[in-house]
Amino acid sequence: MIETVSGCAGRKAPCMKTLAFLLGLMLAFALCCPAGLQAAQEADPGDFKLIDDDRLTGILQNEGKGKIVIVTFFASWCGPCRMEIPQLVRLRSKVPEEDMLILGVNFDYSLAELNRFLRRVKMNFPVYIGESNVFTSKSKLIEIRAIPRMFIYDASGKQVQDIEGVLPEAVFDRMVDYLLESAI
Repeated sequence: MIETVSGCAGRKAPCMKTLAFLLGLMLAFALCCPAGLQAAQEADPGDFKLIDDDRLTGILQNEGKGKIVIVTFFASWCGPCRMEIPQLVRLRSKVPEEDMLILGVNFDYSLAELNRFLRRVKMNFPVYIGESNVFTSKSKLIEIRAIPRMFIYDASGKQVQDIEGVLPEAVFDRMVDYLLESAI
């Protein structure tokens, strides 16, 4: 049990243990982060661009106009994300870009890890590095509570699906086929 500061009155020993534990966690975090940041700085960022809420909105309104749009939020360390991305890679291979826009927004801690993952899955759609405000959109365009998280928009720009987790591939394919047929 972690005690609040107000809960410490008259109980110095348990509160000091809690404080020592929290300081230890902060120290461990501080020691781990510089290595991750250094690895990210040493990685070849390739074509990665940062994306925030405003830029994502602009892409959806401009590049997605008249197309089905799929935006997935993922990280290479996320097991379900590693299952979902190959589905999207196969979909991108089947559906022409003039009919569908697929975007990935990544939240990896390290660009080096992301690069390794993208090379392994042979990513064939744009991937952006998500800035923190994409998670906490002020416009409520999106709200990310878990990954993978996928938003699907029809050709008119209306959000038609909001999916947390991974759909079975057959269900996902039927849903996309339906959207493509209704867009014709």
